[in-house]
Formats: sequence, C-alpha cells, structure tokens
Amino acid sequence: MQLSCSWTRRSTTILGLCLLSLATACGSSDASDTSNGVVDEQPSPELYGVTTTTTTTTLSRRAKRVYGAKSAASPTLTSIAPTHGTVAGGTTVTVAGTSFDSGAAVTINGAPCTNVVRVSSTELTAVTPAGTSGAGDVVVTNPDAQHATLASAFTYDTAVAASPTPSSPTAPSTPTAPSTPTSPTTGTGSLRGTNLVGMEGGYGFNATNGPIPNTDYPVHSTAVIDYLASRNINVIRFLFSWERMQSTLGGPIPAASSGNYKAYFDDYKRIVDYATNVKGMTVIMEPWQAGASGGVGGPSWRGNLVGNGVVTNAHFADFWSKLAMVFANNPRAAIGLVNEPNAIDTMKWFAAAQAAITAIRATGFGGEIQVPGNGWTGAGSWNETWYDTGSPQRSNAYGWLNARGPGLPLLDPLGKLVVGVHTYADADAGGSTTSVISGTVTRDRVKVVVDWARTNGLKVFVGEVGMYAAATNASANWASFVSYLDANADTLTGFAWWGCGQPGWWDDVAASGGGHFSITPTGGYTGDTVNMNMIKGAFHPSTT
Repeated sequence: MQLSCSWTRRSTTILGLCLLSLATACGSSDASDTSNGVVDEQPSPELYGVTTTTTTTTLSRRAKRVYGAKSAASPTLTSIAPTHGTVAGGTTVTVAGTSFDSGAAVTINGAPCTNVVRVSSTELTAVTPAGTSGAGDVVVTNPDAQHATLASAFTYDTAVAASPTPSSPTAPSTPTAPSTPTSPTTGTGSLRGTNLVGMEGGYGFNATNGPIPNTDYPVHSTAVIDYLASRNINVIRFLFSWERMQSTLGGPIPAASSGNYKAYFDDYKRIVDYATNVKGMTVIMEPWQAGASGGVGGPSWRGNLVGNGVVTNAHFADFWSKLAMVFANNPRAAIGLVNEPNAIDTMKWFAAAQAAITAIRATGFGGEIQVPGNGWTGAGSWNETWYDTGSPQRSNAYGWLNARGPGLPLLDPLGKLVVGVHTYADADAGGSTTSVISGTVTRDRVKVVVDWARTNGLKVFVGEVGMYAAATNASANWASFVSYLDANADTLTGFAWWGCGQPGWWDDVAASGGGHFSITPTGGYTGDTVNMNMIKGAFHPSTT
C-alpha cells in the first residue's frame, strides 16, 4: 500500500494528513468524535498510530494523540454552569455544546471571559468578566469566526451587603474556583524545560522536493523561544526528522543546498542558534522517527530499523557524525540519539548507540549525549525485559552495562552520557489520557531508573513528562515529582515537559484523542495555559 504522509496546519490544530490509495485499508473510524475530527485510538502503549477518517488518515505524535480532519461544523451551545455569578466577575464556569475548536473564545454580554480552556470539543471552562446586574447572552466563537449563542444564559447578581448586626452573617459571594497550585520554586543546578514539537513527523512528504514550510512543519517564531525564556525555561528538547535532514542514507546535511530541504535545515538551525546563543538555553537535538506502519519508529529511517540490513549502524553513525559537525562549536548544544526505541533487539539498539557515540566524539562535538532505552524508554520499566525482541530478552539496565560485550558498558571518552527516559501519569505510562492515577506516580516511576543510575554512577534526564493540570491528582503528583527532583539532583539532572509548539499547531492542553498537555503560549505569545500555570514554579532564573 502506498502511503503519503505529511504534517499540515489547518486552522488552529495539528493535522497529520496522509492520502491513501485505499482509505479503508488502514482501519475504521468507528470511535471517532466527528464533531472535531478527533479519533480515539487504542494501540499499544506509547505507540504513534495511523488511523483513517473516511478518505484521510492521520499520523499522530503519540498513541491515541490523533487528530483527524477538522470539522467545518458550526459550534452549538447547550448549557453553562453555574448560571449565576457576581457582578465583580471571577466565577469559573463550564460551557457545554459541540464543535468547540482550539482557540475558541467565550463572551458574556460581549465582554470576553479569561482563562478559556478547551477541555474537549464539547466542553470549555472559563472565568467570567465583570458585568452589570441581570441576564446576559453567552457566545462561543471559534477561530474561523463561526459562533453560537445561548440567550440570557448567565445572570450577574448584585452583591449582597453585609448586615450591620454583628450576629448576622454576611451573604457570601459566589466563590471562585481555586487556581491550580504551582510547584515549589527550586534551587539551581538542573535543566528544566520543555519539548518543542512540530518539525518531527512522517516521511510521506515529497522526497524529491522536500518538506514544505508551514505545510509539512511549522516555521517556529523566535517569539516562542522568548516566551519560554521569560518563564525561566533553560532547556529545550527540539525534535526533528532524520529523513528531512538527510534525504539519502550517507548523503549530505543539509540534504540539498537550496529548496525545501535547505529551508528545513535553516529553520531548525535558526531556532537552535537563537535559543542557545541569544537566550542562553541548552538545546537537545533529537530525531523523532516514524515506523513503517506510521507508529513511532525509534532508530529507523523511512520505516527501516537500524541494524536490519537496509539501514546499518554505520548509516546511523554517519548521520550523527554529519549533524554533530554542524554544532560542534556550540557549547550549549546537546544530542539525544533518537526518540523512543521500541520493537527492537535491546542489545542491537545499544550497539547502534555506541556506534553513534563514537562517531559523534570523532567530530570534536563536546556536548552531552542522551541515550534512551528500548521499550519507549519508559522510566518505570528500565529494569524489565518484556520489550526486548531478542533472545534471551534483556533489560535496558543490562543492555547499557554490556553494550560492548559482557561487562563492557557504553563508552564515552568525555564521560558525558546521560540516561534519557520518558514517563506519563496514566495507567500505561503512555500519556494517552488525562488520568493521573496517584499523587506520586511520576516520582515513583522515575525513582526506578534513578536508583539504578546512582548505583552505576550515571545521570538521568526525563525527556518527556506531562499531564493535564486540571485532572484529579495532577497538582499533588507534579509537586511530588519536583520535590523528588530537588532531593536527587546528584543523579536526576532535569526534565522536559511534553509539550510546546508554534501557536496554532500544538494548542490542546488536555487529551483530545491523546495527551498533548500544551504549554504553547496563548494571547500573542504572552499568556499561560493551565498546564504552564501548574509547572512554572519549577523553573528558576539562570545563574550562568
């Protein structure tokens, strides 16, 4: 089956549009929410999926994080709760209806509500503005200007004055929902930041002409970096695509001296240079690869796993040698070898990692190198073996310590290897839902790999961590993780939140079809999402 996949921007959401010769060959869309094109998939934990909606399919960033074609339907309004609030404003309301798009606005009597959060295509939360006594119309407007009105649906009540009689209690105003608590401000000495997403993606773009800017990927504005720096973020894990950097195995980087391939390379390097040289951030450069089925491919090129005969360890080493040379003189550049290895022989993966490490150091690149494990590099499963396709099955712990042969661990002559792991707070640790299963789940999962790393004199970086801030247990879980990070800074070097992108490409704060947990800036690169409000206390001003 011929599959052509590309990331496309359509209105205010990310769409991975893949045109199929036979759409029905990829599966059904029985579970899709056709009000906004979100498809609810149920693949294996932490896999990316390809799903169909009629004649289109979508390539998702993570299992069950899937967007289908955006609905053109107008929004509808069915209710607002509560229906009353004070004239001073500040009442948190929930608006129900259909076809709410990311970036939808809410007004009452023409005055805009604040802190509007799209929980799903059928639910928004917002905080009421000040108003005058009486009933007012509630209006929801999508970014495409389609809107819906619920007439006289919210009533402003005149505040009740306190009685002069001491024994008579003052009538309370409608309480404002408590703001999401932030984590404690931390000390210095660690990397704390976010993933910057959008330049990764599938390889179904036109291989001859290369990926098209603002169609196959967003052209990031430096205003996003300015915003992140203003929140004291000091590290960005910046994802990209191997096939877009190097269009032929063993070929040059950039893949061409002009045209779309050169534009892609220039767009990526421009952000790396700005973040590191102007804003003083560390940037972890890491490829996100799609597999042959459209899922997360780990160490692969055009769907072929490294070490399978088509793509060799030498090809992987060649790629990293050439890209490392580009940034060899940038002291704030770091490398993540690849996103989430999976469905691979554990020992073969660590052999490929060693080949890349050796090649990178031969270029003179002196920055940190983060090495992930097999099994989607899950923090809590580091010592387990179920993910190994080889025989006998080996854990990541074993693979690292025996990568060059029995008793011979991964070797970096500079001693700057870091264990890169991912973790989410739902039941399968894949970030596919908004569920946070306990107030300590993230800490508990990270502790597994930190304990192992400390014993072996290694460092750990959590390259992906995320949750929906408004979910039950989220605030407690986040505070627990940050407290653990502070207490274990000798081994745990930091984290990158999942995720942030260019506004209009990565805006979902919750889990519409899968967890995106956006901290993408709002309101003209100045506003915070509910997730940023929860986590920003973990970031501290730079001391360098």
